[in-house]
Amino acid sequence: MIINDIVPAQELTGFIREIDPALYGFDLDRFLPNQYREQVEYAFNRSDRTRADVASYRAFDVEAEIAKRPGFARVRGQIPPMSRKIPLGEELRLQLEALRGYDAGIAQQVYDDAALIVEGMLARIELARGAALTTGAVPFTVDAGFSSNVTVNYGTPTALTAPGISWSTSATAIPVSNLMTMHTDYKAANGGMPAAYVLTSTEVINAVLSATSTKSWFAMNGVTPELITLDAVNTLLGRFGVPPLVANDTLVSVNGVATRVIPRTQVTFLPQPNVATFGETTFGITAEALELLSSNAFESVAAAPGL
Repeated sequence: MIINDIVPAQELTGFIREIDPALYGFDLDRFLPNQYREQVEYAFNRSDRTRADVASYRAFDVEAEIAKRPGFARVRGQIPPMSRKIPLGEELRLQLEALRGYDAGIAQQVYDDAALIVEGMLARIELARGAALTTGAVPFTVDAGFSSNVTVNYGTPTALTAPGISWSTSATAIPVSNLMTMHTDYKAANGGMPAAYVLTSTEVINAVLSATSTKSWFAMNGVTPELITLDAVNTLLGRFGVPPLVANDTLVSVNGVATRVIPRTQVTFLPQPNVATFGETTFGITAEALELLSSNAFESVAAAPGL
């Protein structure tokens, strides 16, 4: 049986690429946008310096100061392949024949299986994005062919100090003050550049909204509101130069266990997305894509990378 006779490869590829990750709640590509490259290698510069040192004044006729270039390490590697398959067994083939007719049944099953496989792949990529953003590293410890210590480490700065008072106790929590302090620390570690977002969970955001100290910022005529909105708090934070809180509660299934993409009780300060200076999600070319190129399913090599 040749499935290509029933579902053309080019048509199936188009179907797969039209699947919107947002359907599954995957949206971290706004911070690490997709880039498609006609290769399987990646490279990036890792440097601790984010701003140039100030220049020095000098007297006339005195030799100019020699500036130092920032030190960096060039990190290279290969994009690991990802693939899955779902066998079409004898029993299912007979059931499809009885249900829809052989060709129509097989074709629909191929599309259904393709969507299921793509969802799993997009979930794995989203999990990797979450790990990169919140821990600075992506592990490959449970994947086929990798040893237990394989981790891509991007060398992000040391984590900010956690608040001394838990935000889960609304009567004593001071999250707005804590966020102001943490943002000051973030800027100090990033050459004075402010963050653009605070990525966290709805649980953390609710703790911020529920804190008595947060509500006190909105008291009028001696009356403190019982409820305040996220928009109101983000406006308040903006007045102090603190970026807005952005919730992410996406769950993926890892070996049948619902797993958060980002930690439940963590806040992560992120800069404005910029592929050139911050990061990306890199899709490379696959061996299957090369076969599709040879069969003219793709018009050019540039169209081959990615799912």
